[in-house]
Amino acid sequence: MQRQKYLFCRDDLDAVLGMQKDKVASVVESIPKDEFTNTSDEVLVERVVACLSFSPLAIYTNKIVATQNETVIDVSGDPHWFDKCTRGKRVDIKIPFTGTPIIFYLRTDSMTNEYPEGEVKDGHVCFSIELGRGESPKYKYDNNMYYLEQHIGFANKQVNAHNARLPDLAKQAISFRRKQTVI
Repeated sequence: MQRQKYLFCRDDLDAVLGMQKDKVASVVESIPKDEFTNTSDEVLVERVVACLSFSPLAIYTNKIVATQNETVIDVSGDPHWFDKCTRGKRVDIKIPFTGTPIIFYLRTDSMTNEYPEGEVKDGHVCFSIELGRGESPKYKYDNNMYYLEQHIGFANKQVNAHNARLPDLAKQAISFRRKQTVI
């Protein structure tokens, strides 16, 4: 049995977004003087926002690819089994997505201790379901998908709020630099 990998439970999303927000002034300062002077505020704001924003996550459940294989399943922790291993099936699921991939690994500000299993590989969220005799994959699949979609919603709420604040922060930093340039 493979060690389970969980999404949305590592570093803090709020902290990562805060670090991006704190970079606004340095991004504005890093624009070469001639370019800064000759570029409109609107274009500079777009540039800063593009540099520091995150793309919200979206999964495409209509494009799921599932493959099923025979496998040996570790059932040593299950009191219903006398053996330590049994033959079973493993269903590997790949779901394409768009958005900033690192978000899948960042803990949201939700108050939940339930996380979806999975990992991100080549533009897909991937997870496996192992099944012993007579088990149905539907419950395990539905449960994992519920938590995956729930956490994407939590994360996107934070990401969208962060992205909405960036233009004002960029305008402030640009205005400050323009005043500094005049002096």
